[in-house]
Amino acid sequence: MKKLSITDEEELRDFYKTVSENVRAIRKQRNKPQLDLVLEMGLRDGS
Repeated sequence: MKKLSITDEEELRDFYKTVSENVRAIRKQRNKPQLDLVLEMGLRDGS
């Protein structure tokens, strides 16, 4: 596994943006609504 090294806030924002875009693309590829993905991950509440 690649070690993650974030050195500043901009890099952290870029990292989260990249992850978000990747998740969105995979969801669209698999025609999976966000709610279904969240429930499959076991996330049941907003906290």
